[in-house]
Amino acid sequence: MVISPRRKMPMIDSFVRPELLHATIEYSNALLIAVLPLVSDCCQKLNIPIATPIKAQQVRSFACPVSERNLDNCCLVLTNWCSFTFHQGMMDTFADARNGILHIDDNRERSRHYGSFKMTRDQAVVMAREALARMGFSLEDIFADCEPTVTIPHWDMDGTNVLPFYEIEWADPREPVFPGDTRPAASVEVDAQRQRITDWEVGCSTAWKDSLLVPPESIKRMTEEVRDPNIAAKPILWINTNVLLSILARFPECEKMLGIPIAWPPRVNETKFTKEDDIYDIRVRGGYDFGVVSGVLRGYIAPDSFYRRTLRAPVRRYWGDWNMSENEAIEMARQFLDKLHYWSHPCIYDRRPVVKKPRKAGSHTIARYEVEWENELPPREGPLGRYIPVTEWAGVEIDASARCVKSFSVYCPAVMGHVSTSSDGRTQP
Repeated sequence: MVISPRRKMPMIDSFVRPELLHATIEYSNALLIAVLPLVSDCCQKLNIPIATPIKAQQVRSFACPVSERNLDNCCLVLTNWCSFTFHQGMMDTFADARNGILHIDDNRERSRHYGSFKMTRDQAVVMAREALARMGFSLEDIFADCEPTVTIPHWDMDGTNVLPFYEIEWADPREPVFPGDTRPAASVEVDAQRQRITDWEVGCSTAWKDSLLVPPESIKRMTEEVRDPNIAAKPILWINTNVLLSILARFPECEKMLGIPIAWPPRVNETKFTKEDDIYDIRVRGGYDFGVVSGVLRGYIAPDSFYRRTLRAPVRRYWGDWNMSENEAIEMARQFLDKLHYWSHPCIYDRRPVVKKPRKAGSHTIARYEVEWENELPPREGPLGRYIPVTEWAGVEIDASARCVKSFSVYCPAVMGHVSTSSDGRTQP
């Protein structure tokens, strides 16, 4: 099965770990029947040389690993080695393994693609955008209306042979979620000699769809939860909702800085509660998530958070003007942490933080700051006499247009009771 090496798992924005499910034959067949018309449509729109409509006899392999979070993930490979993957209700990748160069490692395979350019760079970009639009993507929502990065493969060192392909990428305006993660928002590979699309991928979550490929009412009876027989099922624990809400009620001034459009503190009928290990997740009406650990408010994510939640369409919700300077954003982040009582342990905050801003998204402005502090503490002694490194950190996302906090995440062992603090204010293991 051919999968693009650029493919990475999307960022998780919930505190609850998904349960694994086993896809039964009934579910697999239902999902295959649902995606075949979409594959046929893609083949017709991209002029892929294969008979349509696609039938089951033309499928070389089909796999559908599922979980409670992603019920319609699947990958289909045709007999002509074209592969298609589906995620969150949409087709997110296409790869023509025989005619593209992205997956070729063998020099002998590469040599049969030598040729000449019959398209200019600008013509290839136009073709790429038109292909994405024909597939139903909003160019604005996947940032494909911005200026792309266009590269030409240079694998022949002597320069006598030419690989007539353009690799076109549109960057995600966020900083990489993981070190070394250069995942684009969208990418297209164009064969400039045959003038056709040989590979495309949309990795931006703004293209996700809310509807599933298979009707939700039939999913439960067609999947089976996977449980390790050696691990006993966790009992359902009763959650003291009044205690959790009282934690939020301690910070009435923070509500103004968060810009939440409801009365504070929220009532029980305005909230939902879940628990995973020692982490409580409180979801307030409107999609505002709070994380409580050891009785301490440790995290918050607004529904339109840019850095801590998967981006959702329309991207216009993130546009704005720079109404705050970088220094003003740092001061707001400090004041916010002070109201949460993290500032009483200033070993993180007595230095200038790292401040991130989104990459340029074409002619539009995404006015967000991510203010981050990090500090290495002396290691603490763990099991078997081994020392465990301890890092305390804090990150606050500031909406510079609305002048409010959109998300934050903090780990401060001294506040959370994991380590002690000496009389001079220095944190000890």
